[in-house]
Amino acid sequence: MGPVNGQIKEARGQRCFLTRGLEKVNGEWHLIAATHNLHKLFRYKRTQQQALARAARAALLSAVRLRSECWPEAQLATNSWRPPR
Repeated sequence: MGPVNGQIKEARGQRCFLTRGLEKVNGEWHLIAATHNLHKLFRYKRTQQQALARAARAALLSAVRLRSECWPEAQLATNSWRPPR
């Protein structure tokens, strides 16, 4: 619980509650905690998508390299192709 409070206080700037009364403060804290958790989920999802994109890009590059190593004439043909007139 300690690191979460520190992250909310430092990174989000939440130093004090805006409402008064235990019930209202409790509701405000639940809202702050929910937005903190949503932010963490969003960051996790974004990093997962970026990792998937990097893996797909690496697989595509290795397939292109393998094709050019196995069939160098195919690479020449694709580089020298011009549209018909």
